[in-house]
Amino acid sequence: MYTALFAVIYVLINIKKLKDKKIIKLLMINILLILVITAFFWLPLLEHKIMANYEVFKPGRMERTEVLVAYKLDFYRLFFTKSTDYMIYEIGIITIISLLLTPLTIKKIKEKEYYKIYLFMLISGIISVIMTLKIFPFEYMPSILKMIQFTFRLLEFSSFFFSIIAAINIVTLSKKIEAKEIIIILFTIILLTIPLKSHIRTLENYDESKLWPAVPISADTGRVHAGCASFEYLPSKAFENRKYIETRTQNAIVMNENSSTIIENEVKKRN
Repeated sequence: MYTALFAVIYVLINIKKLKDKKIIKLLMINILLILVITAFFWLPLLEHKIMANYEVFKPGRMERTEVLVAYKLDFYRLFFTKSTDYMIYEIGIITIISLLLTPLTIKKIKEKEYYKIYLFMLISGIISVIMTLKIFPFEYMPSILKMIQFTFRLLEFSSFFFSIIAAINIVTLSKKIEAKEIIIILFTIILLTIPLKSHIRTLENYDESKLWPAVPISADTGRVHAGCASFEYLPSKAFENRKYIETRTQNAIVMNENSSTIIENEVKKRN
């Protein structure tokens, strides 16, 4: 959904190009290609959605605001990971160095068309990063935007946008670079890499016994389960009958517990 949102914004920025029939043709071919490549996913998904209701679409199941707010990032976590942190959110030293070359690069981009693309990628990357931080008011956003569950997932988008900026910066500066720019680049690299010596850690004697053990699914495991998260991907009927899923057998059963119906002489036939 977020990918589609960024793509639509990109198309709207370049809306004038849609006057060109060749561009429209290429756009249609790309859309068709995307649908074909991803058909293994969205066709079964569509079929399942038509056939049954799923917990994921119920309000408060996947877009829980309290979870979204709890996982917002502090700014420093984009650059530094403490030994007590359970996940790494760092943008990366190579990307940071490349991004700091932006002031030197942007004035060298002469063509208006490339300049527009460059700005879009840069702004989109910055916005994606800001949306992961505690300063961004995600709790006041529409529910549809909260389906991402964790703000740090937007770092996947910033990684994509920043990788393009980094590549353009490196290529542009490598074509025609001045002596003063070489000094700036070397100084930036040295300044950023000096702290790395104390920052690098190695993992030794990893204890596999600390991994979470598998937990059987039952109606008593609570809202969150080690193997099925919070059951949000289950069909609603399955979610409401977790006890049956836990204890079911290959035999026919009477779903109504108050019924006096008894199944006798059960025989299974295969056609």
